[in-house]
Amino acid sequence: MRHSLAPLAFALVVVAAIHSPAFAADAAPTSPLWGALERGPYAVGFQVLERRDPARPFHHPLDLDGKRRSVDVARPLQIGVWYPAASAGGATMRLADYVTLMGGEQDFSLSAEERARRGETAYFAFDVVRTASPEQRRALLALPTAAHRDAAPATGRFPVVLWSLGSPAVYQASAEHLASHGYVVAILPRLPPMASLVDTSPTRPDYDAKSRDMDYLLAEVARLPFADAHNVGVTGFSAGGRWAIGEAMRNQQVRAVVSQDSILLFGDDGATQHAGMPYYDPERVRVPVLHMVRREWVPRETADLWTAMRNADRTRITFEAPALNHLDFASMGYASTLVGLRPEAKEAITQAFLAWERATLWFFDANLKGDADAKSRVAAMPASLGLAPAAATAERLAATPGGLDEQQLAEALVEDFARALPRVRTHLANGGATPAVERSLNLSGYQLLNIGRAADAMALFTLNSETFASSANVWDSLADGYEATGEPAKAVEASRKALDLLARDTATPQQRKDTIRQSAEGRLARLQARDSTP
Repeated sequence: MRHSLAPLAFALVVVAAIHSPAFAADAAPTSPLWGALERGPYAVGFQVLERRDPARPFHHPLDLDGKRRSVDVARPLQIGVWYPAASAGGATMRLADYVTLMGGEQDFSLSAEERARRGETAYFAFDVVRTASPEQRRALLALPTAAHRDAAPATGRFPVVLWSLGSPAVYQASAEHLASHGYVVAILPRLPPMASLVDTSPTRPDYDAKSRDMDYLLAEVARLPFADAHNVGVTGFSAGGRWAIGEAMRNQQVRAVVSQDSILLFGDDGATQHAGMPYYDPERVRVPVLHMVRREWVPRETADLWTAMRNADRTRITFEAPALNHLDFASMGYASTLVGLRPEAKEAITQAFLAWERATLWFFDANLKGDADAKSRVAAMPASLGLAPAAATAERLAATPGGLDEQQLAEALVEDFARALPRVRTHLANGGATPAVERSLNLSGYQLLNIGRAADAMALFTLNSETFASSANVWDSLADGYEATGEPAKAVEASRKALDLLARDTATPQQRKDTIRQSAEGRLARLQARDSTP
């Protein structure tokens, strides 16, 4: 027989929260959905921004007769924002308020009643709450949260945490906890690329849709006067871990990534599809990464991406309890225990919930706020999490010292050449001769040549040919430099060197080889015609 949480039990939870030593006498109580999590110094506000992206049709713009449809076909983007509030004024939100939002994610025109009906259908389809009795469902929906709808924001600008991606109802306790500690947390629903798809799948169109959703989310959050969009963390649950790491590859404003029981390291077809995206480059992840995962998923992971992110400090925490469910890492799992579901696993769920919530906060505090105490706690995980010694294990990989970002390097070579060139030479001498560095030197050389700084350009072209002596492309670029600076004999010699290397090259794609060959042969023809001109 399942047991529901009695009204007295609800009261005891709230009273215990109010009188806990962690709270000031005049502070608003936290929600029972937080368990024993420590509240931060701020009340929690929550607002919803219903937006549409006109650049991306979500519905087909034409009917079967080829006529323009009268409905708004733009992609609907329901943005949920938690933020530090000035006070806890106004009515406290219930979990039901978040659940109602799920019903309107793809259709803003629905009535409140229809949104609530659809939201409950979607919420109770999740496996950890699917078996709830009608009484337990009512009790769960009635749980008070810590958020206050449209509360006045606190004074100041706060770091942003992008939640990649999902419904607020699934993660509300986690986001509220971060907001109380001084973060603006923003989330978009997980939508398919187009309305005709029932669910998302790990294809390149889906990864493209998610990355563009994240771009839109950050752009909208940057409009909020209390959000510091130049100081960004990203967290992702399940498939969201891949979208989160993709954001770190694409956006240099990101300063930390937290993966919560995600498929980040799975060696599946989704990994192959993601690796085919234009932005995908593990070496562009240059921020600390925290990956927390259940032991059950470890056999499905590979070391490929984990080791390839060599420019990032990586921490991996494995939770060992076999009773843990995937959704226990979305705060939804802990919520299910409050109404009597999964009693046999409640202790393991509670301990894991508190641990990964605290780890997430500490990791962002350490890397977005530079908090020294948080850095110490992160360094001491999992011992600092308060778990039993055998409940979690940790492994760490440090970033490769002195790694240079391709874009950062290219800009520095143009803007601060005298200081950047010795840094590059030292980096190359220490084993940093990577394809990214080769590209940066080459592109910077052309940019310097185009703005009339021929000597600096030739220094880079020459350094590249010395460092990457077997690359046909760098010799072809050196030849361009010699031709542009009036040294035709050296241009001919470098062009022939490029063609000779190209003939023996078995690694470069054929289309790229054809482009280099056309460049070198065209240059030789120009120079020879010039020499034969009377």
